[in-house]
Amino acid sequence: MKLPNTRPDHTLPQNWRASSNTGGSPGADDLYNYAAWSAEHPGTADPNANPDADELNNRLEYAFARDPNVSGPVPVSGSVLSGWLTITFTRRTDASDLTFTPEFSPDLTSWTPAAVLVSSTPGSGNTVTETWRAASPVSSEQRLFVRVKVN
Repeated sequence: MKLPNTRPDHTLPQNWRASSNTGGSPGADDLYNYAAWSAEHPGTADPNANPDADELNNRLEYAFARDPNVSGPVPVSGSVLSGWLTITFTRRTDASDLTFTPEFSPDLTSWTPAAVLVSSTPGSGNTVTETWRAASPVSSEQRLFVRVKVN
């Protein structure tokens, strides 16, 4: 006999999620997390370590679908497009333990997650490149900063 928590109510939306595999994965678990990624990349058990001595620790290498043993530039870029401050980054789509939140700040102290998705382009493997913009345009005399918060 199955316990009730192993048979979720399929009529409730919170018991569903999008599959990370094209076409889904009926009857199988397709969740991916840091532990699974770390098992595929020896020497990355510590999420705060930085074996390739670039600007990303292992957790961010995982989040942005990077090789933790190959040094490279930060995979996030900001720009102003037609008066809007934007941020573009490539992220994992299969990670069950990550959230990505673009945030904007006028002073590098208070951050607001008021962002609008401009584009989303599927990449290789389980990645997507997204461009987000601020909720309002910036003027030439206004200072505005952008970052992507990874939880």
